[in-house]
Amino acid sequence: MSYADALSELKASFGDKKLLTIAEVAPHLGNSATALAKLRSRGAFPLPIKKVGASARVSIYDLARFVGEPGDEPAPAKAEQAAPSKKPRAAAKAAPAASNKPTRRPPSLGRTLRGFGRLLADRAFELDAQRELFFALEAVEFDRAVRRKSTRQAPPRETDSL
Repeated sequence: MSYADALSELKASFGDKKLLTIAEVAPHLGNSATALAKLRSRGAFPLPIKKVGASARVSIYDLARFVGEPGDEPAPAKAEQAAPSKKPRAAAKAAPAASNKPTRRPPSLGRTLRGFGRLLADRAFELDAQRELFFALEAVEFDRAVRRKSTRQAPPRETDSL
């Protein structure tokens, strides 16, 4: 099948649509939408992907070229082309590293600060309790020292009696 035949067949199936979803492309590639999503997440999707908002789309022309000319397959798309969106994105998701370890989302700053505040309050309470205990023990020791001095008999003083 040539490119022109594949394009005319796809236009007959999809009408005026220029960008197709992964689910619409799946039957023409001979895979399920889930299998294609996995290929896309690994960066091994056989067609260039165009991002429209949050969804991934494939150009009808790229699909026709892939289906129509099997010997002239385009290389897997490394970088996805992003269409301008209304909301700016904070940061693009980084590709996962070679390991299969799940990434952990860092805790929010507010939660961290509240936890740190509770820790400081607990430590301050412990410090106050230890300080009170120290003063109480010091008072007991002082009382004991005073009692020891008072119970000791002082040597009689020599007085000059005339």
